[in-house]
This record gives sequence, C-alpha cells and structure tokens, in this order.
Amino acid sequence: CLAITSAARSVVARIAGPRSLPVKQPLNNQMRALTNDLIVPFKVQASDYSHKVISDTSLTKEHYPEFAPTQDSQCDGCFVGPMGEGDRLEYDFESENDALVNITARIASSDSTHRVRLFLDGKQVSNSTKSPGMGEDTYEDTLLSEEVYVSKGLHTLRVKFIHDGIYLCSLVVSLAGTFIPARLTQETRIQAQNYQGFLEKSPQTNNGGGCNRGDGVDMEITSDPTGGKCFVGGRNEEWLEYDILTRVKQEYSIIARVSSH
Repeated sequence: CLAITSAARSVVARIAGPRSLPVKQPLNNQMRALTNDLIVPFKVQASDYSHKVISDTSLTKEHYPEFAPTQDSQCDGCFVGPMGEGDRLEYDFESENDALVNITARIASSDSTHRVRLFLDGKQVSNSTKSPGMGEDTYEDTLLSEEVYVSKGLHTLRVKFIHDGIYLCSLVVSLAGTFIPARLTQETRIQAQNYQGFLEKSPQTNNGGGCNRGDGVDMEITSDPTGGKCFVGGRNEEWLEYDILTRVKQEYSIIARVSSH
C-alpha cells in the first residue's frame, strides 16, 4: 500500500505507469556512508560537498578553488570557484523511495560557452550544460537533468566542470515522482511536504515555519513521532498533488495520516 504519513488536510494522488526502470550502478561498485545527511528532496550549498577532485595537481593549497560568502540572495552560504577544467565535486545523498528527480544547479561564469556535466553513481545523466555567462557574480538556476531515476538507498551526485572559470552556489534535487512497489506487502511513505502540485489560497500569509518551500503553502515542523519532519495545513478547497509511478497494473490502498481541530 501507499501511505502518505505526515499530517495533510487534502491529498490528490495521480497514478501513472507502468514505467520501465534503468539499472543503477553504484559509484565504484560500493555505497559510501552519508556525510551531509541529504535526503531527497534537498538543497545543498556548493561548499558542503562530500568529496572533491582538483585536476591541476600543481596547485598549492592556497590556490585551490575558494570558498567565500556569496552576495547572491538565493544562496544561503558560500560559493565554490572558480573551478578548473576537469575539476569535480561530489555530494552523497539518500533516497527514501525509488523516484524520479530533477537536478538544478545555481552557477555563474563570464563565458557562456563553458560547460558542466552531471553524473549519478558514475553514470552520466546530463549533456554538457552551458553556464549563464553573465559574470562571476551573476548566478542563475540551470536545469542540469530532468526526471532522473534514483533507487531507494545511497547515491553519489558528481558535478564535473568541463571548462574552467565556473562558480557553483548550490544544487537542488527536487522530487518529480515516486515509484510505489509491485508487491502488495510493501509500503511507500511520501512525506506531506514533498508534493508536486498545490492550490494555496493565501500564499502571502505563511513563511513555512521551518519547512518553507517558498510557495506560501502552510507548513510547520511536526512533533508527531511517527510522522515526517513537517506537517501541511490546509483550508477549505485547498489541495496538494503527489505524482505516483507504478511498475505494474494493480489495485493500491492510499492512507493519509491527518489531524484536525
């Protein structure tokens, strides 16, 4: 069955599928321990990488790509850069379910012909993506890869800089859809805050209460020990949507964990 377990006042689930799944190959044929506690969906600052590879071994430590607080209003921490040709940054993360994700990088550069490339567990999942080229301090959100399949478990996301002179501010891995299991004895939990669509009638009256996604949906951190991190509060005729993907055609049960005044 599918259990949507955080407190959600209204839930609409769209069932799509079945869809074939690619085979995942773990990086270096092994799973690494998590260092950043990143769980899909997440936003990570560039400087919070798990591993780095600097291609120019002649660089001394003080000439490695720098961390510095960025003035970009959309970045919460430090940028990393300028990256050299062939440099790589890696981010370990976890997916609680088999899922499809979209991956966006916030990057800046002075040359729009300079490119980055994305790998998941050692497999390329994007073409070489051009950087904005609007200047070293002008960051833009750049979609690197769309609807990438990730299986339940640990993964490594690698950003490879094909050319030099690129600055990385942050990465966002957003949830595009969740696969539910083929066996009826298994259960998939989707946290209430991981919706793909919504109707919010008063988006200006709530800042998220620690669970803010920037869209005005009413959310706060929950104290429910068996629920998720956040609960979502709904008013009359508001709704949430969760994209669900199936492997086989069969009947499913949907259970929502809710509360009310």
